[in-house]
Amino acid sequence: MDTYHVAAQQQSSTKGAYVTNLTCGSGVDEASAEFLFASVLGRGGAAIEVFSLPELQRAHVLKDPHSDKPAADLAPLWRSPACLLSCGEDGAVKLWDLRAGTTAQRAFKAGAAGGGFPASV
Repeated sequence: MDTYHVAAQQQSSTKGAYVTNLTCGSGVDEASAEFLFASVLGRGGAAIEVFSLPELQRAHVLKDPHSDKPAADLAPLWRSPACLLSCGEDGAVKLWDLRAGTTAQRAFKAGAAGGGFPASV
């Protein structure tokens, strides 16, 4: 079976936005990916844009996922295709569940208040 993990670093689009991270979320196995997650900077701020597969239709936009910066890393949950972990320079790791809306359901912050460090998922 093919695996659907893709990574990109600072790829420019024609509309002035940059994709800082790109990954696919999978369902029960790698061949059943349901979503493409893109961490984007530009077009008025940072966002995680979610596209349904295989149509590549925009399904959700998660605005300002890590303050005013894009998510540094994205990790879809393998058995829960609508769930995603993100981390950023704000030192937070956030759990997103697309079934519950466009705000993070949980946020885990590393370090003391205001003194967080970049996390990785």
